[in-house]
Amino acid sequence: MRATAGMETKAGAAPPFRAWSAVRSARLVLAALLLALPRSPAPLTAQSAAAAPADAPLAFRFALRGRPVAGPVVARGQVWVVSESRELFVLDESGRALARRAWDSGAPRFIAPDPFGRALVGLSDGRLLLLNRAGGEVWTAKAGGLISAPPAFGSDGRSFLVAGGRLECRAASGAPLWRAELPGAALLAPAALASGGARSREGVALAVAGGRIAAFDEDGEPRWLVETGAQVAALAAAPPAFTPATPDSAPTGTDAANPAALLATLGDGSVLLVRADGAAEKGARLPFVPVLLEGDAEGWVAAGPSGELARLDATGALVWSARTETGAPHSAGRFGSGAEGRVVVSGSRGAASFDPAGVPMRALAVRGAVGPVVASPAGRVYAGATDWILYAFDFELSFPAPRSDAPGEASGYAASARVLASGDPLWAWDFQDSDALRAGLAELAKTLRSGTIGTEERYAGAWAAAVGLGLGPAPASPFGGPAPYGPQPIDPLARARACELLGALGSPRAASALAEIWSADPDQAVRAAAARAIGAIGLDPDGAFLSAFAGALDRSVLDEGLALASIDAVEALYRANGSLGDASAALALVRLAAKPYGSAVRSRAAKVLSLLARGP
Repeated sequence: MRATAGMETKAGAAPPFRAWSAVRSARLVLAALLLALPRSPAPLTAQSAAAAPADAPLAFRFALRGRPVAGPVVARGQVWVVSESRELFVLDESGRALARRAWDSGAPRFIAPDPFGRALVGLSDGRLLLLNRAGGEVWTAKAGGLISAPPAFGSDGRSFLVAGGRLECRAASGAPLWRAELPGAALLAPAALASGGARSREGVALAVAGGRIAAFDEDGEPRWLVETGAQVAALAAAPPAFTPATPDSAPTGTDAANPAALLATLGDGSVLLVRADGAAEKGARLPFVPVLLEGDAEGWVAAGPSGELARLDATGALVWSARTETGAPHSAGRFGSGAEGRVVVSGSRGAASFDPAGVPMRALAVRGAVGPVVASPAGRVYAGATDWILYAFDFELSFPAPRSDAPGEASGYAASARVLASGDPLWAWDFQDSDALRAGLAELAKTLRSGTIGTEERYAGAWAAAVGLGLGPAPASPFGGPAPYGPQPIDPLARARACELLGALGSPRAASALAEIWSADPDQAVRAAAARAIGAIGLDPDGAFLSAFAGALDRSVLDEGLALASIDAVEALYRANGSLGDASAALALVRLAAKPYGSAVRSRAAKVLSLLARGP
């Protein structure tokens, strides 16, 4: 069924600056009121929606205090946009403002949402700024050179960024993990490679000069280099749905051994499908040269420089192609699934949608837009305009939000530690020698400080988790059998130090191990170290630590040092995410703010409760 024909809506017809009309006067008054607002992150109120044609309803308008210079970017139900007033605005898709943030130096070059609802902002002075959902600063770092393109993210929040001609990798906490020299100048933004199965690692791929595509494992180890024979025009990785994570659901045959890793389009319009092992095969030849590619659970969407659109299946074969009036593309993708799904493309002049068979459904023309025009799975199209307004149009159906890609226990350090403990008889040779064990922990700390952990990260995380969890073999008892000494190593200082190093690794893959240590270790100082490590990472994807923290207060009274460290961890998680997402943690703080706890614990808990009440 064909839903509508083309529609045209003005998104920015501001009155002339010379016309001292009542409309302009009202805008000047509004601008003066907005300038009087405090320049710290604070909620704003969206303007009421103006009338719009019935076939292209205007959902809302939002005052930006300047034309957009970065964004809008839509991810996980939030809209991020930076205006020329050097302010970042964060709002939800209903038009409710969540936060405003201003900074004094460094113009934004990009806004890149991470897998946890936060956003990494790259500045023109080479700085990186990670912001939480409420616009609060989580961490800032200096890249190793000019940032040439937005980063790609692994499922654990690690970022892959091209800076100064090299590939840099940072943990979700901002900790540097490794740098790699590229085999040529990077031409496009990096693409994150999904895991190819239960034993496969994630990674990253880049198009480099000379018609080549280079891939690296997530730990910086070179994976493969593909010679395409032509300049790469666009690159997109296959999402995890292409490559099942468990052997039980994996396909059989050649495709199971070599699942699709990414799709590349070349300067002559040809398509190149690259598998997980680097094997490449030609696909269809498109009637245009794509400049934008996006992968989804069923294939790829390709968009050309003048509004061309093509749908490809999982093998890289052309399903259908069309031409739109959207102009240079800003976003393209598949929303929803099955017969009710839509392929949506948005560009400099508007947006268009198609059903899975390629039948045109809706079209929206937008004039006066400044910056990207982007569509969201909620069915809305966003456009910033010359009149300092962000417009939101109700364009398509609303589709369910994609499931979170937060890492599960299968990829966590706790599971890896248990595999290590059961499979390598030599891994714990120094657990009974405190001096040797501390020397090993000190060497790991030195490597982490230098940002060169690289290929040792997986083993280091599993080993540190094993030390912290006390998974070493127990010594023999003089009476026969293992001695009941509790966790191994028995040295609590070593177990606490291992927790600190898990925090320094900065990956949410350590969260489940740290939550288990917090719950089960017999030493209060070790449990406190686990809490501080959770705070250093700033992520608790499955809520394991917050659940353990709330549950423990139902059963016992915490030691003062452990209570203070746990309160600090709750505050750190809140600041790193902009919310907790678990009301039980706030109720636990209420208990800590009352007797029988001492004044230090009570005052600290009350202070964090006050923070939760007023927002970050």
